[in-house]
Amino acid sequence: MSCVTARLVIVPAVALSLAVYLGFRDIELVTLLAIFASPCAVASFAMAQQMGSDADLAGNCVVYTTGLSCFTIFCWVFVLKTLGLF
Repeated sequence: MSCVTARLVIVPAVALSLAVYLGFRDIELVTLLAIFASPCAVASFAMAQQMGSDADLAGNCVVYTTGLSCFTIFCWVFVLKTLGLF
């Protein structure tokens, strides 16, 4: 849960807050949202397998962040649109 929460909520909150503070708006802010709120890469599972790491954890992170990103990205867009940032 900490991996999913960090990837979908904490990292975008920090990055987007910093971007808004620095003056990013409109399409630049949407681009940063797409970068920082996207799910974990599928390649992380294969890389974890090849390096002898915890491939099960990497696979679970990929599955859960992919499934939940539909909701969290919608929420991020809704919040930023409500605040009038794009």
